[in-house]
Amino acid sequence: MTSTEPAQSNALVMFGLTGDLGEKKLFPAIVELVNAGQLDGKVIAIGRSDVSDDELWQMLADSTGATRDELSDRLDLQYLRGDSQDTSTYTDLAERLGEATDPVVYAALPPHLFRGVAEGLAAAGIDQGVRLVVEKPFGSDAASARELYDDITSVLDPSQLFPVDHFLAKATVENLQTFRSANPAIDAMMRTGTAQRIEITMAEAFGVDGRGSFYDNVGAIDDVVQNHLLQLIAVLLMETPTDQSAEAFDRARADLLGSIAPITDAVLGQFEGYTDVDDVDAESTTETFVAARLEVECERWRGVEVVLRTGKELADSYTEAVVVFADQPANRLRFSIKPEPTIALEVVVLDPDGHDLRPVTMWACGPTGHGGLSDYATMLAGALSCDHRHFARIDDIEAAWRIVAPLHERPSVPVSYKPSSMGPEEADRLLSTGRWIPPLPGVGRC
Repeated sequence: MTSTEPAQSNALVMFGLTGDLGEKKLFPAIVELVNAGQLDGKVIAIGRSDVSDDELWQMLADSTGATRDELSDRLDLQYLRGDSQDTSTYTDLAERLGEATDPVVYAALPPHLFRGVAEGLAAAGIDQGVRLVVEKPFGSDAASARELYDDITSVLDPSQLFPVDHFLAKATVENLQTFRSANPAIDAMMRTGTAQRIEITMAEAFGVDGRGSFYDNVGAIDDVVQNHLLQLIAVLLMETPTDQSAEAFDRARADLLGSIAPITDAVLGQFEGYTDVDDVDAESTTETFVAARLEVECERWRGVEVVLRTGKELADSYTEAVVVFADQPANRLRFSIKPEPTIALEVVVLDPDGHDLRPVTMWACGPTGHGGLSDYATMLAGALSCDHRHFARIDDIEAAWRIVAPLHERPSVPVSYKPSSMGPEEADRLLSTGRWIPPLPGVGRC
């Protein structure tokens, strides 16, 4: 794209809409955008199965509760049977698009298929103005990510590529940096000498049912750590962007990721019963839990203890970043991403009797979305308007793969842990305190 003011897209093409991601995220996002007046044009689902338009509408209704009668005057939803690697698919797509311009093509496909999509679009003459949105993971290591990027951008302009990390589209994640930069007192506290430790947890109380085949080939490192958690850490810890542009925001985030050393201290786990899940190899050594200690080699964070953990089949589901200023008495700043967007400051005050100290929590309820949109709707809206702010970029993707590279190189023998626990006890050794901070009781006030 060469225009300084890209046109608003008036067509959305989706590979993978009829799958699990479509049911859980994409159909709801489409309905949100239609209701918000941000999606005006054709939505064309492409897949290899034999699905009628009526069946596609029923999938949307099953996912969202919205009916064809309610939406058909605002949404032109169609199904096109085709293979992403078959050039005839794109010839058929060009006919379906008709006069639609600058389409967004969303590819929820394995990464080795992305180049074929780009080449198919170009062969059919759809490459001018197209925005290609590609789901994670982007490659399998730094070298393959760069190779994939070069492959795609040999066909399309780099500005036409939108790598997905839906955490970047969460208003609560972006607010991590905004809350710090917009409040100098908080920013001053979040420095070496005041901040002692930062703990990031993404806990999931559910397993991998229905995703066994995919997950067993990916694992927690590539599914969550390499993208979501490292991006969350980057937004929380990055320096304030030099201006309000998407480019400055991206550059600051990439700079922070570039300062994180490759992980050398980690614990990998696998929940008991994982190998009994459908489509999982009975001898699988795929990790379902990761805990790691990070070394952030920049002036602001040098010497601050930074740890992360994530896992399946844990005791609770929540995503939270905790900045610890003092352990005794507890003095913490918490950013809750899930289940509710919340910022909480834990401090100590004098009891009413004037003799004892007691902890209190000050709550601030965060925004639920950008203009009320969910993360996937925000992301799709950005692609439709050609705004890269809520997408990853190649330099931070490469940096993230570099950070997790040692985890792929170590012997893959995960520690077993019981479902409904908080993972293997061995993960506790990563903290100087020997224990992780539990989620804050009382979330639900917002």
